[in-house]
Amino acid sequence: MNTRPNAAAYIDGLNFYKLRLSRNKSFRWVNLVTLIERLFPEYKILKIHYFTAELRRTDNLSSQRLGRQKNYLRALRTLEPVLEIHLGTFRADQRQLPALPLALNDAGDDYRRVSVLKVEEKGSDVHLASRLIADSANQTFQRQIVVSNDSDLVSAIAIAINEFGAKVDLVLPLKEERRGSNHLRQQALNQLRTISDDELKASQFDDNLTDLQGVFHKPKSWS
Repeated sequence: MNTRPNAAAYIDGLNFYKLRLSRNKSFRWVNLVTLIERLFPEYKILKIHYFTAELRRTDNLSSQRLGRQKNYLRALRTLEPVLEIHLGTFRADQRQLPALPLALNDAGDDYRRVSVLKVEEKGSDVHLASRLIADSANQTFQRQIVVSNDSDLVSAIAIAINEFGAKVDLVLPLKEERRGSNHLRQQALNQLRTISDDELKASQFDDNLTDLQGVFHKPKSWS
């Protein structure tokens, strides 16, 4: 009797959001367990690690946007213990960067610069890479699924495959494979897949959910 290989997924939440959800509000209420199970019906999904960072209040972030993210994280927590959330941080710093169009300053010794607020996410890619390698070294799962188009993960995927014999599937958070990172696609992957609109549409949470705090709802602007 054939049994399905067990598997874990490692989702780069910010990369997934930026490439596949930011322009598609109606897909943002996505149930990640349902999505991964739809993408890989041949596997038994035992664990999903979701790596993201909580938004911070800045001048260009509304309280509504912060609330929508908190609501979505609350929805994802209803999927525990299969799904586990790993939170990095956002760092916001004032930086002096060259202004466009490029022009020399009055002293003529550097480009003219302006003050900008630079927001960077810290920790998610490192946490994902570390978890992937640790599970590969321990041979915790028979298949490992990485959901990202971030070429910074190339080294971690290569180590998992080449040093620990992991069978790694890559899901590009894109509609078309050709738009994915060449460096990622060149790895000795077990499988390479993309995410269609139909798969996202079929993987949404119910509009109304319940947890220990009570009933909560899908954000109206995501309808």
